[in-house]
Formats: sequence, C-alpha cells, structure tokens
Amino acid sequence: MRRTPVIAVAGLAVASLALAGCGRDNGASSGSEQAKDISSGKATGAITVWAMGAEGENLPALTKEFEAANPGVKVNITAIPWDAAHDKFTASIASGNTPDAAMVGTTWMGEFAGLDALDPTPSSIDKSQFFPGAQKTTEVNGTSFGVPWYVETRLVYYRTDLAKKAGITTPPTDWDGLKSMAKAMQTKAGAKWGIGFQAGGTGSWQSVMPFGWSNGADLTKDGGKAYNFDSPELLEATK
Repeated sequence: MRRTPVIAVAGLAVASLALAGCGRDNGASSGSEQAKDISSGKATGAITVWAMGAEGENLPALTKEFEAANPGVKVNITAIPWDAAHDKFTASIASGNTPDAAMVGTTWMGEFAGLDALDPTPSSIDKSQFFPGAQKTTEVNGTSFGVPWYVETRLVYYRTDLAKKAGITTPPTDWDGLKSMAKAMQTKAGAKWGIGFQAGGTGSWQSVMPFGWSNGADLTKDGGKAYNFDSPELLEATK
C-alpha cells in the first residue's frame, strides 16, 4: 500500500514518536521511501499530529512556541482517547488517510509496521541519545520507525501513615514481603484493600509483567517464534 504521511510512535510502558514521510517539504511518502532528513532553516506548511491522553490535551499549548519560531507553520493536533485509538489508527491505515506524525502505543509497532503504515526514521536521528531499552521499542526486525517519547517506570508506592500503623518501616523487597505488607495494611491499618492493580482493560497485562520478569519469565520461546505465556515462571507470577 502507499504510505501516506506518517504515523509516529509512543508507548504504553514506553512512548516513542515515529515519523513517516514528513519533513520541511511537501513531498508525499511511499512504501519504498525512507522519511527524509529534516533540512535546516525555518519550517513551513502544516502538519497533522495525533496524540492520546494528557499528551493530546496539552500538545496544542506546547506547539505554540514552535509555531511562533516558524511563522507560517500550523500544527494541527487531534486528541484521541486511548480506548478508541487503535481502531482509529487501523481505520486511517485502511483508508490511506494517516496523520503526519502520531503518538502510538509501542505494543502496536509490529502490527502497524507489518501493515506498511510506518516509515523508517531518518538517518540523521542519533539513536545513541536515547535509553537503549526505549529505543528498541521503536524497532521492528532491526528497523526503527520512531523516536522514544517517554518511559513509565512501575514501582511500589504507599501511604506511610498507614504503613506505620501496620508496623512497616521499610519497603518490601520480595514477593513475600509485598504480600505481608498488603495484609498488614488491612488487618492492622484499617485499609479496605491491601494493594491495588489495574483490574482489566487496556494495558492491564502490564501489572503482571514486573512479577513475571522478576521471576525469570520469558514471553517467547523457539527463538521468538512462539509465545510462552504458560511457562511455570509466568504462571507462578500471575498467581
């Protein structure tokens, strides 16, 4: 299919911005072309950007400085709810009407690259400037289709006043300690719930993964050719 102006990428645990076919000229992109390097000087023209969540709501304010520095430029931002984003992207890909750049969950990178909807990032982008783990989420089969935008870190946080009531003076360092803390929060500190995880919906699987990885789980097997969701390590982590 012909790659119309780009989709860019941003992740769930990692966010990246992938650019396809946009620069400082009006040339359209095609499936066989790599996104052009950005030239020097003032930018001109208009660009359409899709973004989700708070980013979509706040980008219009952030782009004002860019527009002021480049008279004649117009950045059109479309804010999209996360729960509707995937369907909107796939519909735009099917119709050949994708945005110039977009925030996209990195968990969708392989799918969209497989649909030939993303352009490789320009060679002028220095990949070494990004955290390697974040940079890798923009890559499919060794080709980068975006730049990292943000990284979310999973961590334990809790109310220290309730922890004091529960007799907890230091954070837990293993599973047993975490379970003991959660129970003590209920039985000694009066908390209704000992611990909270995302109950379901988009991205809820991410609550399980830190436990799986800390237990030595590997999500794939046979050299990445098959999933490994029923491994003893991941089953134990889920339980």
